[in-house]
Amino acid sequence: MINSRGILFSHSLATMNEAAVGFLLGSAIGVILAVGFFYFKSLEKILSPYVFLTQIFPKISLAPILLIWLGFGMLPKVVISALMSLFPVMVNMLTGLRSTPTIRVDLFNSLFASKWQFFLKLYFPNSLIFLFPGLKSAILLAIVGAIVGEFVSATFGLGYLIQVSSYQTNINLCFGAIIALLIITILFYFVVEMFEYFILRWQRLECVNERRM
Repeated sequence: MINSRGILFSHSLATMNEAAVGFLLGSAIGVILAVGFFYFKSLEKILSPYVFLTQIFPKISLAPILLIWLGFGMLPKVVISALMSLFPVMVNMLTGLRSTPTIRVDLFNSLFASKWQFFLKLYFPNSLIFLFPGLKSAILLAIVGAIVGEFVSATFGLGYLIQVSSYQTNINLCFGAIIALLIITILFYFVVEMFEYFILRWQRLECVNERRM
């Protein structure tokens, strides 16, 4: 039992690292693409078909290709996680940027705000309420991406452990790995929700303070 706990813990850490790095990378790329598409329409016309193509392409069939290119290490799983998580972040962020009320844009224009002030004080704060639902979807997809990568091209991680234990008909270990995966998913989702709660709460307090001034 103690040995099984040690195995579960070490494999869980591997999956958590892959999913976390993939989520952060995919989210960063998603935000950058959204901002780029918002400010440069030509960039959206050029890149958006390729971004959509990465989502249509089955990730399970992409894993062996990444294995050949990137080897058996952590990198292929991170890439799959990033590819799966960037799309909801990009779409939600872009929606938030484009949903900025026109009356506020006109107000900032009347105050001769710079482009940087427009983004920091208007567009980005307005996009946060849209961004966080995308981040919550992205963290779930990042975990799925890590597991998909581990099923195909790993020698470590919960996906690998589930696969091996099922082949060996080790039901207890397989069930334990599934429970560990469930706990990790809930934990990651809870962390994103906490960030959403505190950041949006801080944003509301900032708005109240500005109105009082």
